[in-house]
Amino acid sequence: MDSSRINGYMKKCSIYFAVIYLITFLTSSLFIQAFDYIHGLIIGAKIVDGWSLGIMVWFGLIFVIPIVYCLIIGFLLFKKHAQT
Repeated sequence: MDSSRINGYMKKCSIYFAVIYLITFLTSSLFIQAFDYIHGLIIGAKIVDGWSLGIMVWFGLIFVIPIVYCLIIGFLLFKKHAQT
């Protein structure tokens, strides 16, 4: 795999993760409210409050998405420098 293809993969990966991050950031309240409503319909009581679901979404925004992104970019950088 040549360097230009790896650069292309890195650009596409950066754009995809930026879009995923932005969608998760902007629509997190919709996810939380929908999940909380469905959970209340199934269980019949509001055991899980919106704060805990919000903390899970923010944990994903702060830790999970950036860590996965860094691992993929690190792998691509390693492949790029391994071929030289």
